[in-house]
Amino acid sequence: MTAARKQLPLHRLDVALAREIVRLRARYQLSLDEIRGLFISDEQVDALLARHGTASSDWASLPVREPHSAIDAIAARFRLDAMAIDMLLFALAPDVDPSYARIYAYLNDDVRRRWPTIDLAQRMFGDTAHAALAADGPLFRPALLLPLATEESRAPLPLREFAANPALCAHLLGAMVVSRRGLALEPPSTADDCGPLASLGALISSGEAPVVAMTGTQPDAGCAAVGALARRLDRGVVRLTITADDDPSALLRDGALMARLADALLLIEADSIALPMLAPALRDIPVPVFLPVPVEAAWRHHLARMPLIEVDFAAPDGPARQGLWASALQRAGLLTDSAALTDVGQRFRLSARQIEVAAQSLRLGLGLRPDEHGSASANALLESARRQASVEFGGLAQRVKQTRGWDNLVLPPTTLKQLRRLSGAIRYRERVFSEWGFDGGPGITALFSGSPGTGKSMSVEALAREAGLDLWRIDLSSMVSKYIGETEKQLDRVFALARDGNAILFFDEADALFGKRSEVKDAHDRYANIEVAYLLQRLEAFEGVVILASNLASNVDPAFSRRMHFVIEFPLPDASLRERLWRAAIPSGARVAHDVDLAFLARQFALAGGDIRVAALDAAFAAVADEAPIDMARLCQAVSRQLLKQGKVPAESDFRQYQGLLASPQPRMAAR
Repeated sequence: MTAARKQLPLHRLDVALAREIVRLRARYQLSLDEIRGLFISDEQVDALLARHGTASSDWASLPVREPHSAIDAIAARFRLDAMAIDMLLFALAPDVDPSYARIYAYLNDDVRRRWPTIDLAQRMFGDTAHAALAADGPLFRPALLLPLATEESRAPLPLREFAANPALCAHLLGAMVVSRRGLALEPPSTADDCGPLASLGALISSGEAPVVAMTGTQPDAGCAAVGALARRLDRGVVRLTITADDDPSALLRDGALMARLADALLLIEADSIALPMLAPALRDIPVPVFLPVPVEAAWRHHLARMPLIEVDFAAPDGPARQGLWASALQRAGLLTDSAALTDVGQRFRLSARQIEVAAQSLRLGLGLRPDEHGSASANALLESARRQASVEFGGLAQRVKQTRGWDNLVLPPTTLKQLRRLSGAIRYRERVFSEWGFDGGPGITALFSGSPGTGKSMSVEALAREAGLDLWRIDLSSMVSKYIGETEKQLDRVFALARDGNAILFFDEADALFGKRSEVKDAHDRYANIEVAYLLQRLEAFEGVVILASNLASNVDPAFSRRMHFVIEFPLPDASLRERLWRAAIPSGARVAHDVDLAFLARQFALAGGDIRVAALDAAFAAVADEAPIDMARLCQAVSRQLLKQGKVPAESDFRQYQGLLASPQPRMAAR
């Protein structure tokens, strides 16, 4: 007899089984050598009954079920009568003690049928067992019991097997049963702040089971508040995670059962694809349900026909984040100066949980003992916050490694001044929009226009590096879809990830997505214009930083241009800037011949910075192949090839005194 079996009142079941075995043997007058259930003999069954301690004197009538706190609590919560409790224990027995499976197979006359059947239940407990086992009865409707799939195409109704829900077994047997993926009963929370959910405590205590939609930009703050509310109500939290690959109905069924068994709150985290499949089943759940919903998801459409409570979890503003940082660092035993707190609070729009994790990670990185205190520098604080803000976009975008800063930019003074203003706006946007109360924030949008190679991409890198934020270049080839509505879904995912990760989105060659709307001539034009309208809406609602780059500002739809906080023109560099670009394009460690005249190349050829870098690299490859330094001949030939790639055929006279170097072999010259 197992220890688990002692915990459930199964003596009444043992007597019913023994009585049925006696009746069965008497009815069929089995001989001693006849094998029952294919491979289970009478002697084996008798040994199992003796092991369970069932005496023959008990067979005449069923004893009264002995009290059991867990079973009695389930009976009260689900309003089960005596027969329903018998059926519940009947189904639970094989999960408690495997020997019951062999007895059931013996009585079912089939070694394959090792679970209870409707026929066996009626034989043992009478015809009233049928009502307890009805599909809409007290056991199957709340999913305390589940029908088992059979290998046969369709087993007769009396021979269909059933079993206890694994969630019920997990509740009664604890660690003996592993719960299904995506479903977990969480330990009591240590948080005290229920936030906007505090007002729901009295409602839930009165017996109501509302569906609560937690909106806003801080879903993890809502989840933490659910844990704090459960602690205040002296309840647990069942967390249910549902993705598009799961069966939402089965997971929700088991999650609701686990919450009812544990008298817990049900927290459902479902992605935007699983939410429509989940919504219909939410109407019949008799436990409080908390559902974090993304701001952008069309969740109201799916939940429109059911009563619910909407609670907003807005992102904390700059001063609130400074307070969260101060508290988290104090709990981590770390000191820092107030200027660093102000800076990190304004730069990174992190949630309370992210800030707590960043502070504890910072402590671990410093190698402090539990009773030891330390200090965090401003740079370490910013780096810890940046790691919390990072996200992954999969194939929709590529992370840009930020290797260039302001010192690498060679731009006209007017352009540099505008970029500095944009950098300040990114850094102080929280103060302007939140503290000063300006409308329209805290998102920042900018349009960079100019010919290819004029420094737009490098400038975005410098801005992201200055702000300490991740930079993601959007892959337009994977974004734009020929299927109706798919482009909007991809964009929705990108904007949501960028918002949660405090990343800068960079749409390079943005004309493909942000181009002018056309006259509607066919269905393709209509849906293309719908995509543009959707983009306008998302840009206005986005709370992060978006930078669009276009080769020509006039190609961008005027509706986008009007909504840009900054429109920065990147002109082709003049001769003085081109000379600086040439000198920056050739590293100090390169071997350069004495005849190189970069001032001439800058004056004579109106190349953009990107073209200059490519030409310098072309000349370097040619020099290395010849084991020679970079000389004027190789530079002139590289410039000629670069002009040809642009569709321009240079004349030899354009190279003036160096035109003879275009076709002549390169002599070996001394390097400077």
